[in-house]
Amino acid sequence: MAIQVGEMFHVIHMYDELGPLDEWYDKIFAVKRSMHGNYSEVEKRDASLAFIADFCMEPMAPAYRVEGAEDMPVGRFHRRFGNRLHSVAWYIDGGFGELFGKLKDGGVRLFTDGGGAATSADNLVAAAFTHPRDTGCQWELMPRREGMSIGTGAIPGYDEDFWPNEHPLGIVPRAWHITMAVGDLERGKSRYIDYLDGRLLHEEENAASQTRSAFIAVGTTTVIEVATPVNSDSLLAKDLEQNGDIIHSVTWGVRDVTKAAQFLRANGVGVEERTADTYLMHPDDTFGAVMYVSERRIPGDTRS
Repeated sequence: MAIQVGEMFHVIHMYDELGPLDEWYDKIFAVKRSMHGNYSEVEKRDASLAFIADFCMEPMAPAYRVEGAEDMPVGRFHRRFGNRLHSVAWYIDGGFGELFGKLKDGGVRLFTDGGGAATSADNLVAAAFTHPRDTGCQWELMPRREGMSIGTGAIPGYDEDFWPNEHPLGIVPRAWHITMAVGDLERGKSRYIDYLDGRLLHEEENAASQTRSAFIAVGTTTVIEVATPVNSDSLLAKDLEQNGDIIHSVTWGVRDVTKAAQFLRANGVGVEERTADTYLMHPDDTFGAVMYVSERRIPGDTRS
């Protein structure tokens, strides 16, 4: 069966504790949740699934109140990297075994929930997780199973048009992208094209983030920006120098970046203008995550 990467499942935002982070997502994004305050005994972590239009963020915190949480994968990441974006997850709609084999053949180390080694596509607790040093960012790959209902279908009254039409940020569905900081642009591109059958949309030098970037469509909903710095003083360059290849930021497409910035400032989020159409939310005010709002649309992007 051909490999079929589906919609993005979520991006994880890691913080010390879940409650304040959940409250912030309510205040700034008016999120709708399909899961709220879930504790996983397998992972020893707390998490929610919070939708912003068609984008799902998973606010997460190690359950440090539980003995051994600091030694689990979530706890180890948080102790090493702190409060920041953590990983990206996709549903795999078909060909999961083939994808698992392709990753194994490429030397990618794979794990299942709780950190145990995944030796085959059939011995998973729920999903397969790549080693972040092998894929530049941890990928969670969730085989689509019959009856799975943790997306927007599980949220009563969900309406993605609320965010562009009624919410002050004016977030546009399917106008977002996720940025990966990489030291080698060609290698970074190949991870998404060769393993996940990604399609190259556009390449450029990006004035907002001071990077050379390649934008790649992955699956049915995601655009990944693979970016390497052109200025050693840029935010991405500092992230790369400190942490190596890693997930760096999320950019939300908005209708009016000036109005979005006004709302953010009024709600305690500092906003720095990077270009006329793209602003950076100050990471000190976003619980460590790097987030942009932008009117710019990616050339070649066919999501609608």
